[in-house]
Amino acid sequence: MHKYATRILGILLLLFCLQNADAQGNKLSIQGTSPKNMSVCGLSDTARVKVFNISSSTVSSVLVTLSLPTGILYVPGSLSGTGVSESNITNLNKPVFSAGSLLIAKNFTFRYRIRANCSHIPLISGSSTPSIGIRADYTGNYDDALSLPFTTAMPAPGYNSITNQSYTGNVGDKFVRRITITNYGKGPLTSLRLVRIKARTLACARKQDSAIATTWIL
Repeated sequence: MHKYATRILGILLLLFCLQNADAQGNKLSIQGTSPKNMSVCGLSDTARVKVFNISSSTVSSVLVTLSLPTGILYVPGSLSGTGVSESNITNLNKPVFSAGSLLIAKNFTFRYRIRANCSHIPLISGSSTPSIGIRADYTGNYDDALSLPFTTAMPAPGYNSITNQSYTGNVGDKFVRRITITNYGKGPLTSLRLVRIKARTLACARKQDSAIATTWIL
């Protein structure tokens, strides 16, 4: 009985190995570098993919698909690399690039830019650390890999000071109220929108003093 059980266990182990062998071709070795200066609503940053042919034959019709974390989007037209082109960028969260064929012992490298929007905030607010999934499909099979985890910085704009918050004067008088906004976060901001609500009898003029200081003249 023990002899038959050992044989059955060996057969099951063999079937398991065969199923996993079919899952990946193990013809390509994939390396992905992560962005180093990502910021929500900030500037885009660069990441890189390098693919090696580790098989004993040419690998044909290579398509590389990136699975970007939630809120991370590919920047169209930012791809750079010899022999690599955009194949399908309809979904900027999952862009596809074409690399043609890869000869024995050869490799190709490409760089691309990505940016983070507000949808990325819940992901980095939790305990998870995002990484980029990389899958290379080719004739007959595929191989995949994950980039190293990366961190995304968060901006935190807030009011630094407001001068002349109250004013008493005659109709037609003018006074200056200076509003200073400071970014207290670790990530930069590329733009900031202020919404102002005023009474009908007040006329306002805006004077931009700097990137963080705005003067409203009423």
